[in-house]
Amino acid sequence: MASLKYVAISGVLAIVVLTAIVQYFNNSTRTASLPDTSAVLAEKVSVNSGTRIEVKRLVTHNLPLRPDSAWQLLSPVAPYIDALIAMARSGNNEARYVLARNLGYCYYSPKSAPQYEQKREQALRYSDSDVAVTRIDEQYHYCSDIKPSAFEGFIDHLEASADAGFVLAQEHYGTISTDLYIKVNGLSGLERNALIARREAFENKKVLFLDRAMRVGSIKAMARLSWIASNQQGSHGLVEAYAINNTIMRLTDDNTLYNRYAWLNERLEQRLTQADILQALAQSQALIATVDKTRTL
Repeated sequence: MASLKYVAISGVLAIVVLTAIVQYFNNSTRTASLPDTSAVLAEKVSVNSGTRIEVKRLVTHNLPLRPDSAWQLLSPVAPYIDALIAMARSGNNEARYVLARNLGYCYYSPKSAPQYEQKREQALRYSDSDVAVTRIDEQYHYCSDIKPSAFEGFIDHLEASADAGFVLAQEHYGTISTDLYIKVNGLSGLERNALIARREAFENKKVLFLDRAMRVGSIKAMARLSWIASNQQGSHGLVEAYAINNTIMRLTDDNTLYNRYAWLNERLEQRLTQADILQALAQSQALIATVDKTRTL
């Protein structure tokens, strides 16, 4: 009788174990492949019309990033692009930023072996340094095999991330050249007035995003806005530049950075009146108060 009970119990345990194993493998099945190092939260998203795939929704610190970068992935980057596009379309602002930075870096990279060899040969012929050749090699191998369709409108991903308040995206959006924006978005064929309007709207949006980043403590955004203001015509831009430079000096712990902006303000003082300087200092004090209240960096 005891042996029969043992056999029965053993049979039940075997069924339980087998059920658990089957359940484990069912839960482990995925229809989109991603690096094991990047798994956190699974989410179903739509990639193409009529197609549903399940991907791991990533955040920046779970991506296989290079240790010296906030956006550059392990080389090559092509295996990650489709997953990043899916996450960007699902509303992941970090993924939008990482995707846009990588596509921006790869936008001008050689797209074929002949282009790579040509660019490398030009660097060997006209450059005195091996650094240029090394950069071409690294960029080509990092960016190879990305589908051309991935580059279409990639700045939109960066804009969406910046508009949602992702500071790294706001900082970088402020550095995008107008020529690149027009080329990526296929605007060069617009009628002249329409093209001018789009250029101005883009430049205004850059300043808007930089201003938002500045007000939460971004020194990079402050530096960019200072440069923009100092290149404006009239004293208004110079006053604004002086105010931002003074704010950088007050907020930074970097002696080199402090000395740079102190030197820039010494030069601006030669072009501003005493009233202008007092106005700039008042603006700086107000900006510092805003940063102290809203600082996230």
